[in-house]
Amino acid sequence: MLSRREYSRQELATKSRFKFPDLSSEEIEGHLDNLSDQGWQSDARFCRSFFRMRTEQGKGLRLIRQELAFKGISQHLIEDVILEFDVDWQAIATRQILKKYRSADLSDTQVKHKIYQFLTRKGFTGREIEQSLQNLRCD
Repeated sequence: MLSRREYSRQELATKSRFKFPDLSSEEIEGHLDNLSDQGWQSDARFCRSFFRMRTEQGKGLRLIRQELAFKGISQHLIEDVILEFDVDWQAIATRQILKKYRSADLSDTQVKHKIYQFLTRKGFTGREIEQSLQNLRCD
């Protein structure tokens, strides 16, 4: 299970309960403790890897936070990883606009509305979106 990518402890617990229904929760937790002790599983390593992957995919901080929390990562660890990486969220939002709306008229209110919806779904804040649109209009 661990060979292809990093997994959070919660993901491994869920997979283990499904794959090995005869094991008790205590046995599964014991195996997960063993994996952690041996360095095979680390929520911190998973969080860094996931964070890096999602930023490279052009996702915003709000979405990444939500996804990490859903995968069982503590808020404290999420905040530590966010501080560890110096990410320019506005630049990522701008790249997403250019990628999808390269030839669109950014002064058109319908286009602007679609951009807001698109980037909001990707996890960007209204402020990041507005600043990105202003930068593109100035260029």
